[in-house]
Amino acid sequence: HKLQTILFDADGVLQHPTVDYRIEFAKLLGSRRQEASQFSADVFATERPTLSGVGDFRDALAALLLRWNLPQDVDQVLSIWMKIKPDTAIFAAISALRSDGLSLP
Repeated sequence: HKLQTILFDADGVLQHPTVDYRIEFAKLLGSRRQEASQFSADVFATERPTLSGVGDFRDALAALLLRWNLPQDVDQVLSIWMKIKPDTAIFAAISALRSDGLSLP
């Protein structure tokens, strides 16, 4: 069988955070900084359904901020969440695979 398709996971493969979310969320939480790990886990859990097209991440994040009783603007949290950079080495490998004729979605 000839290999026809390869799928790459985005997080941790195609892209990496440029900040430590727990540290950035600890700053955001202020006096509740010790809860940063739980808040970070809650943000990841909030994002999960939206990755498959269920709901809107911005709306879900706004609801999470309300549940946590946090006054921060959704855009403030999103600005932390979006501090990511593409992994240039893996994108170069993908380009090489495409050049060799492999179909990549």
